[in-house]
Amino acid sequence: MTKTQLYIIIIIVALFGLGWLGISDSGGGPNNLPQSIGDPLELVVVKNNIDLDEDIYTKLKTFLSLEIGPAPQPEKLLSIMEVDSDKFRGVLQRHQNLLFVEKSDTFAIQFKHDLFAKNQLAILLKVSSIEDLILKENQILAVVKKIKETEVKRLVQKFKKHADLTINNQIDERHKLFIPAPKDFFIAYQDSNITWLRRETPNISQGLLITNSHSFQNDHFFKLRHTSNSELDIGYFLNRAYDAVDSIISEHILGPVPNSYMVLDRTAPTDINASRNEPYIKIQSLWRMENDFMGGIFQAYFFESGPLVYTYLYAPGEKKAIPLIQLESLLQNSIKNYIVQKK
Repeated sequence: MTKTQLYIIIIIVALFGLGWLGISDSGGGPNNLPQSIGDPLELVVVKNNIDLDEDIYTKLKTFLSLEIGPAPQPEKLLSIMEVDSDKFRGVLQRHQNLLFVEKSDTFAIQFKHDLFAKNQLAILLKVSSIEDLILKENQILAVVKKIKETEVKRLVQKFKKHADLTINNQIDERHKLFIPAPKDFFIAYQDSNITWLRRETPNISQGLLITNSHSFQNDHFFKLRHTSNSELDIGYFLNRAYDAVDSIISEHILGPVPNSYMVLDRTAPTDINASRNEPYIKIQSLWRMENDFMGGIFQAYFFESGPLVYTYLYAPGEKKAIPLIQLESLLQNSIKNYIVQKK
């Protein structure tokens, strides 16, 4: 072990120790730290190859490499960068998501905000062996969830700073939802029941459509949320959800080719989240253009006694994880407000 490697490891451990004791490592709190950098969903893994074998990092990367869900092409949620501990310095310390791995007799995962930079999430993983790591796979998967939740919070704050208040107020009045749509979104269609927002760039198209009236009834919602899978015909209720979405988007979201319109691809794999811990049922799968060759990812949110929110992404040849999480982030405040209203 070189002196440089030893010093860096000591500094990392010491900083984490101070952080969890509540002692500032910056000399004046997070306000004196530089701003964190890096793309959303980018994770820097700082490798300690002195105490830990490479196979631990290989297995760890496998656990961290979750897919974004149904998509036209497979894609990982996180973009993972690996760096040896002796090279972890300079701008690398300012990346907004950091993961350190330390050898320890006891498995543990600890989180620290604003370690080297503002708005930074640092994670310390303590592990004894690859067997230990394998046994704790579910806890590693929870790290990915934590990173995604942190990214959503960052995007929500960013959107609030650049929100179009006129659009926000109109959505609130019509649909009782708070959606901080940035100023580069525009209203493509609106009536007393529907609001359709779009954002167009040279490479991608993002859309969000809200409707107050739809055919997915409360009894459908209740059964999907409160009936075990063994007692429930998922296909039946999934078809009802698809019918509700198709009846709206086929009429309003038209394609560039005459007589083309958006529909859901009922042959594609579907992810469905009907957790009792969430105030909505969420479905992710693929959409396509009838009478055309366009297609992409959609996510649909069904609220009990509330609106249907449909988001879609068209990004041919582009990475989809970041624009997809941008659309998810637009709904976070509405979900929180809905929970408060239900209480």
